[in-house]
Amino acid sequence: MRRDVASWETQLKASEKQSIHAYILYSDLYYQTPGGLTLAEYLANPRQARPPSGTSPGAVQAQAAIFQKNFTAGFSSTYHFDEHWQNTTAVYGAYTDFINPGIRVYEVRQEPHFGGRTVFQYKTQLGENTLQVNAGAEAQKGFFETRDYANKLGVQDTLQTDDRIGNWQYILFAQADLRLDAGWTITAGASFNRNTVTLTRTSMIPPVTNDIHFANKLAPRISILKKIVPGVSLYVSAARGFSTPTAQELQKTNGVLGPPLLPEDGTDYEVGARGNLIQGKLFFDVNAFFFRLSNTIVQRIDSNGVGYSINAGRTDQHGIESTVSYYLVDDPSGFFRNVRLWVSHTWNDFHYRDFSTGGHDYSGNRLPSVPPQTVVAGGDILLKPGFYTNITFTYADRIALNDGNTAYAGSYNLLSARVGYKKTFGKWKLDIYAAGDNLFNTRYSLGNDINAAAPPARYYNAAPTVNYFGGVSVNYAL
Repeated sequence: MRRDVASWETQLKASEKQSIHAYILYSDLYYQTPGGLTLAEYLANPRQARPPSGTSPGAVQAQAAIFQKNFTAGFSSTYHFDEHWQNTTAVYGAYTDFINPGIRVYEVRQEPHFGGRTVFQYKTQLGENTLQVNAGAEAQKGFFETRDYANKLGVQDTLQTDDRIGNWQYILFAQADLRLDAGWTITAGASFNRNTVTLTRTSMIPPVTNDIHFANKLAPRISILKKIVPGVSLYVSAARGFSTPTAQELQKTNGVLGPPLLPEDGTDYEVGARGNLIQGKLFFDVNAFFFRLSNTIVQRIDSNGVGYSINAGRTDQHGIESTVSYYLVDDPSGFFRNVRLWVSHTWNDFHYRDFSTGGHDYSGNRLPSVPPQTVVAGGDILLKPGFYTNITFTYADRIALNDGNTAYAGSYNLLSARVGYKKTFGKWKLDIYAAGDNLFNTRYSLGNDINAAAPPARYYNAAPTVNYFGGVSVNYAL
């Protein structure tokens, strides 16, 4: 794999009332795609690429890889009209050039798109209380071109499909926050969205066009927070949301229009507590969520390696997320400027509530790809001369690889560490570091091919073993 990235950004104060932020990002990514392995192949040699099978070439013969170049540029402006009103407006433009020689097809995509967002904010005092209202709009427009060719051992061959994809989406939103002097904060908001996708197959004579419109829907949200003691708050929230299918989800990975899809429709309830204790040294945040999703979009892969999406009935997604951190040392003038220990834990109980397809009933089964337990813990040390270290440990539980829960990827433990040196020289900031990932040299599968067709059930994609890297970062503030 090779990734080259160049970026530039600047922030200017145009006047006492206005600030402007601009950025440019260019990335050039190349990596080989070894393809999924069966369990037997993964256990025998996880470093191997997908071998040939029948009339299908292997990943090496097909020279399977991703070539992706992306250019993004944009700017934002924040303008303060007076002590009550301000506006933040941002616009961007982007272009992606994507080439993917795959097992079956040689895909070429160009994806120019642009968008913008504007938010007006009003803030005022109502006696001892504070009211803040945010309202605005967001819009995105894409003009995509996708061509699929036969892949003749890594060489672009006969044209199979030629598609033009137009994607148009806009969102209107508003939110009000009322902070009361008794320690209460009440937040209420809603969004209104619309999405239209036009798919035109120009390789057919005459060309065939599919216009897909998703109905406007209102997504409301309300939350209440109460400060019970200094530094500690309890909160509850309820929200309903909608997620329309992306252009990629509407199509199979071979460019053919996939099964009709409905937008995902979810209702979420949350209750939690957050705050700090022991003079700010101990921070905690515990959140329990109860999420019910209808028309859940899930991925499937057929026997030819073609991926597509379907709606999977209703799912129940419950869980608890918690994080705790403690500063052993927090002394800006001492030799040990800061020493912090932290741990995060996530418990997930994600199941199909009712889902039947192809004569199979998966109701009650676990959702694939979601680990029931995840633990991430670590320690951070910063010394007065500028030297620092970060150590992170990760545990992830085993995950189901298909809707039937008949295959699993095992749990794994990972250790990573970084040591470096940070220093500020006037307007210059320097950061030099060296790091290592998977220091336990654990064998595990990541980026699994969920719901791969069986046989041969090629679910597994081996993750990198122990690896090392380093870097230098230089920043200059005008």
